[in-house]
Amino acid sequence: WIGRSCSLCGSWRRRRRKYPWHRQLSSSYHMGVPVPTLGLSSVLCAVVLTLALARNECPEHAGDGYDELMEYARSRKEASDASEAMACFKKAAEADRRRPEPWLNVGELYKLAGRLEEAEVALRKCVSLGPTWPLAHFNLANVLKDLDRNEESLAAYQEALELDPPFKAAIFNNMALVHGTLNQNDLVIASYEKAMRIDPRVPETHNNLASYYQAVGDMTNAVKHYKQAVQLKPDKGFLLNLAYALGAKGETAESLKVYMKTIEMFPDYALAYYNLGTSLMGEERYAESEYCYRWAVKLDGTRADYYNNLATVVGASGATHEVMEIYDIVLRLHPGHETAYCNMYHTKHEICDWSNVDSHLKKVVAIVNRQLKEGRVPTVRAFHALAYAVSADFVRRLSEAWSSLAEKEALMMVPKNFAFPMPPTSPAPRRIRVGYTSSDLKKQHPVAHLVLSMFLLHDLLSFEVFCFALSPSDSSEIRLQVERGAQHFIDLTPALSKSLVAAAEEVNRHKPHILINLNGYTNGGRLEMYALRPAPIQVHGIGYPGTLGATYVGHMITDRISSPPEAVEGYTEHLVLMPNSYLMNSLKNSYPHLLHPRYRPSEERNELLKTDPLHSKVQQDGEVKAYRRLEMETAVFVGVQRDDWDLPNKKVVYACFNTLIKLRPRILKRWKRILDRVPNSVIWLLRAPQVAEEKVMQWWREAGDYEERIIFTGTAAKEEHVKRAGLADIFLDTDIYGAHSTGTDALWAGLPLLSPTHLLGMASRVSASLLSTIGLEEMIGRTLDEYENLAVALGRNPRKLLEIRHRLRHERWNSSLFDTRRWMEDWEKGITMLWSAYVGRAEGMIHRNMHVVLAR
Repeated sequence: WIGRSCSLCGSWRRRRRKYPWHRQLSSSYHMGVPVPTLGLSSVLCAVVLTLALARNECPEHAGDGYDELMEYARSRKEASDASEAMACFKKAAEADRRRPEPWLNVGELYKLAGRLEEAEVALRKCVSLGPTWPLAHFNLANVLKDLDRNEESLAAYQEALELDPPFKAAIFNNMALVHGTLNQNDLVIASYEKAMRIDPRVPETHNNLASYYQAVGDMTNAVKHYKQAVQLKPDKGFLLNLAYALGAKGETAESLKVYMKTIEMFPDYALAYYNLGTSLMGEERYAESEYCYRWAVKLDGTRADYYNNLATVVGASGATHEVMEIYDIVLRLHPGHETAYCNMYHTKHEICDWSNVDSHLKKVVAIVNRQLKEGRVPTVRAFHALAYAVSADFVRRLSEAWSSLAEKEALMMVPKNFAFPMPPTSPAPRRIRVGYTSSDLKKQHPVAHLVLSMFLLHDLLSFEVFCFALSPSDSSEIRLQVERGAQHFIDLTPALSKSLVAAAEEVNRHKPHILINLNGYTNGGRLEMYALRPAPIQVHGIGYPGTLGATYVGHMITDRISSPPEAVEGYTEHLVLMPNSYLMNSLKNSYPHLLHPRYRPSEERNELLKTDPLHSKVQQDGEVKAYRRLEMETAVFVGVQRDDWDLPNKKVVYACFNTLIKLRPRILKRWKRILDRVPNSVIWLLRAPQVAEEKVMQWWREAGDYEERIIFTGTAAKEEHVKRAGLADIFLDTDIYGAHSTGTDALWAGLPLLSPTHLLGMASRVSASLLSTIGLEEMIGRTLDEYENLAVALGRNPRKLLEIRHRLRHERWNSSLFDTRRWMEDWEKGITMLWSAYVGRAEGMIHRNMHVVLAR
């Protein structure tokens, strides 16, 4: 709070500093940013005053005597008639040139009009005429502060103090602000403490001290003084500051209560709805968040940020057409709104609107590069960038910025030099304690299906296993299976409802030696918890195909194909290179019954192999008939037919079950050429998301007469999807972000992948890793030309295609790709090596971190 004089009475009013309000940057992360610029109303006020002061005439009826002129001038000032007030104060100064009071008021009016240099001249006249008047020195100091002449300002404040005024607390308060500008941190606190000793019941002092503590990351003291400010005066700004600080401290539940109390007390306060919506969005409570944002824009439709965040949560519900309309509003209100532009670009990808896609991406990259260079928070999420045609270096730098933000926010929640206790390295533990964190242990989430068997197959004689759930139970069967299968299942959501620190404390209480993040930058991953370092070794993998860029997550689970040596510069982590594909799955444990007895251990298998083209002598002319018979036999066993899904029986069915956001015109052009070169073929796509289907079909219509050759199917439950996937002939993978769990599903269904791998990023190389692990290296296209030619060759050669499909079906049961127990044994070797290396560093035997390479 900045002291500002009134008129002759010598009293002083207070003007608020800009509150440290929320400023939303994208879908998930937000922070408070003090903005030292004038608001629109302040700017208009200054303009109006400046125009008014230009008419510099004092009316005759104001009188000629000093007292008459001062009384009239004060009345006009209180009536907000700055023009006459200024003229009459100046006339009063001429009437009695010994009096400082007129110049004090002239200086104040100039300051209100933003004419700070003229205000300084007037106040220096006031000081020269009244050198013992502390208010004159005080107001001059305020103007010098606004002119960023901080040393002179401090000298003027000191002169005011030496005159022993009754408003010393205000002087110390304003001196603290200047010391803060000069980064004189000790003097900031000392000044506020002096102000509070003089008058501990001034809420503005507590608010300002809290803002200082918040700026330096001491959220404990920030919350303490915001609470004192609110107790003294439940001002809406103080309440909002308290709510924000509680949220930044990790006390989300208390923060939400204060926001709701603010709205209850001030129901027309748009900013309170906005901040509450931002907090709810961070908790993935999108429907409630949307409600708050809609109220915010209803109460104040001039704020671009309000509409931008509304678009984010509306997009979470899938209403992407409305989202684009909202972004149009944002860019009309603020044409240079970087967040809205980047979010709109991503939304266009989600709905497959590829108009001007290259120029839009170029602008997005330029925006983010500028933000990174200037040290600002980027307006593109790291996870989103994995689906863009950008370099690995760009993704790494972007990830580093987000991880740094997560660390900064986490450290604001704890005292300085905070550190969790770590388990001892000696004596050696009888069992290594391993913890996993995930927010994805719920129905239909691919990560839950991938890791379902992980918790069942650990060697509990050598390892003690903890599963920490970051999201509440949805009571689905897969969640219940995880809860039953984990040795120790801990639901962290009650702790998270208190604070993120409480959740980290709960993890640390179990003393894990190694903690594995299965989320990465996907929703609900709580990377801030890892920034608090609750475990000595922190790793990520499986759920996120890229670097986290985090100094506090030292290792990443991957493999030699997903992360080849030439791509290692794209990671900040030391890599744990699995001997086979890093992407574990639980398909063999969950769906063995989907494999025909011919392709798995069974009593009738040996008899069935006698009629198998790969295991018996069949004339080449009869191979195709034999393979087709086996295809029919498998379909009957699984219980699906092409007719069930409106697929043609006598055509080559190319399929892609990736979400449509992974499509790009470049890959569609290849598919178009494949259809042209294999006329007797169709492409089968998944309607996910449904809203994108229209745009994809529009592309095909514009490309030519292909509409009847593109078949869309809705999403299905996991088992039903795996069953139907085998009806297709070839899975055409996408190039920038390829198939991961979708790829394992296809291969388990007996559907061979065709991978267009390249070195753009890890997300594009995973399907090649899957194919290499199962022995189908010939299905990896090293270039897009090779990818296209392979698809065409297989589409034209039924015998070769059927032979590959049949070989894949035989390989599944014994392949290391689906051998979850073997994957776990390899991973447990990796855990042991990580712990040994950690102990070696702790005891000085190893002096640096290193990659971990596991032998085949």
